[in-house]
Amino acid sequence: MQKLTRFFTRYFLLCFLTVGLLSSAGAQPADIFKPLKVGQHINITSVNGGVEVSLLDDGVLPSGYVVVELGSTYLLVEDYIKITRTWIPVTSIVKVIHTRLPKPVR
Repeated sequence: MQKLTRFFTRYFLLCFLTVGLLSSAGAQPADIFKPLKVGQHINITSVNGGVEVSLLDDGVLPSGYVVVELGSTYLLVEDYIKITRTWIPVTSIVKVIHTRLPKPVR
């Protein structure tokens, strides 16, 4: 009986580890996050029951949040003074606005 119990325990443990490794290995950030990069300064605004993410092209001006991680189903941000981390599900992001500043003419 102990051999059977050990067998099933090892079998289920192996199955769970295999599923966990396979599911996280292929996880890519959602397409809506293409303009975003880890470490980038962004602003988050509530709109129509969701959130709007906006960023400047050069990222020189500090904004309210910093991108910490881009997951396949979420965006992890941290406030500028590094007190609060927020996980935002991709389903609640209404749009991502990428503002490009014109280059100076010389």
